[in-house]
Amino acid sequence: MKKYFQFSGTINGTTYLLRLLFTILMSIPLLIISAMGLGTAVFGYLGYDMDEAATFGPQEQQEMGEKLGMAMVENPNEVMTGLISNVSPGLIIAFIVFLIPVIWFYWATCYKRISALFPSSAFKIFIGFIIVEALLDILPIAIGGTSIGVLSFVVGFGIFIYLLSKNSSVVEHDG
Repeated sequence: MKKYFQFSGTINGTTYLLRLLFTILMSIPLLIISAMGLGTAVFGYLGYDMDEAATFGPQEQQEMGEKLGMAMVENPNEVMTGLISNVSPGLIIAFIVFLIPVIWFYWATCYKRISALFPSSAFKIFIGFIIVEALLDILPIAIGGTSIGVLSFVVGFGIFIYLLSKNSSVVEHDG
């Protein structure tokens, strides 16, 4: 198990794809924790407890959604502050605890594939890869706009296809 999280060895394109799919499976607890945190924050902001919210029917859910929507239109800063203040520290810690292995496994996977394709300069290319990935994630949020989002997707997808399909000079992979 330890070798899967180490930054040593190389992998082929098929193993790279399978490891990325496993990274997605590892992310499922993050989605559950995020949904729990968002639900708890919304209910807390609107003044409901979880026991009370569990008994809501369609009418009450509709009213709650309208109440939250109106509050967001009238004062979005207050809503965001209220939502953030209703997230428990335990959920934040749980999110971080589950996030660290996912990121580590993803980076180890990418490093192993980059090592197979570029054995002499793997570390430098890996650092460049991390910077490019960060920029592709941050630019659509910071700048906004559909064209930036599409450009980021196309560049990221191009990098993925390159790492997946390029043949490496390594005969037998050991990662």
